[in-house]
Amino acid sequence: MESPTNETEIIYCDEHPILRLYFVTVGTTIATFGCACNLLLLFVFLTKNRHQWSTYLIFLAILDFLLCFLYVTSFGLESIAKYFRIHFLYDSIRLTTTYQFTLSKVVQVCIPYVLIAISAERLAWIGKIIRMRNKGAQRESLLVCICIAVLWTALRAPGFFAITIHFYTDECDYFESIPLVSTDLAGDKQYMQYDLLINFFHLFVSFCVLFFLNLLIVHRLRLSHQNARRNSSMPNVVLSATKQMALHEEKKEHKRLRCAIKTTAVVITSYLACNSIHFALYMMEMFMPEILKDEDGNFNMFYVITSDVGTILFVFCSTIRLWIYYKYNPDVKTALKTMPCMGFSAANRPKTSVYECALPVTDKESPSSV
Repeated sequence: MESPTNETEIIYCDEHPILRLYFVTVGTTIATFGCACNLLLLFVFLTKNRHQWSTYLIFLAILDFLLCFLYVTSFGLESIAKYFRIHFLYDSIRLTTTYQFTLSKVVQVCIPYVLIAISAERLAWIGKIIRMRNKGAQRESLLVCICIAVLWTALRAPGFFAITIHFYTDECDYFESIPLVSTDLAGDKQYMQYDLLINFFHLFVSFCVLFFLNLLIVHRLRLSHQNARRNSSMPNVVLSATKQMALHEEKKEHKRLRCAIKTTAVVITSYLACNSIHFALYMMEMFMPEILKDEDGNFNMFYVITSDVGTILFVFCSTIRLWIYYKYNPDVKTALKTMPCMGFSAANRPKTSVYECALPVTDKESPSSV
């Protein structure tokens, strides 16, 4: 989803090498599966015990779906239109390219900052700043999500005016005649500095902040597991029924907390791994741009292929979120297994076990979510 960046590219027809077609085919397959997975997640979050799911989790699922959907429309459907020479489909996609491109940029930058908000919430839970989710916390998380969306939409909005489509119907084949090109704004020095700053916060700052937050979460999670093992190895003492019940509830809450934090750590780790290529490309663009360009000053094939792989990995990260929740979050696993379409009978539904990451939720407020 990269726009043309120099004057040489905009005079070329919108040709796609056969190698890139293979990448688009793989990416479209993953993105289509990702759309289905995230729609399933949204169905679970909005219909199964709505009060227990984090607002961040719901917002993240919406962003993941949008990212996968935009990949399918921007790359997959366009390739289908070109291959089968479907005029109305090609026209529909190319005439909305600037909107799709801008929206994809907003979605891409919102995802890491939602993950940062989730990480901060988990660290607050560990530090006992927030004991459990309540209505006030839900409102605060909703406000944070709205602020993230509004802020980055406003910051990315100028990019909409830096690109446009151009018609080369006389020089090119019809299905290569409407490329996305840069406007005069893209060459403005002040805009270039502004775009550089936005990309710095998008790729560098968010990556580094998430990396260090993840290290901190994993470290504190390890300490939590050590404390849990130490407490479980303590000799049994005779306690009153009230104290035993209170101790049992505290253990349940700690297990849920550890599960939520562990899930967050896995989600962030997968994001960092899948986004590492974009991060590496950004660093090379900043400090070693000559590696990425040919003699004419255009981006070379290495950059194009690496950028495509990075985009596919980004979509893949949004696709596997369902698997991560299913594997590491018993609440999501229980909700999915109770759905008729999943093919589980009541006898095969998850059972409570003291060895699980968390016990099935029975109260109305639980830090289960991501």
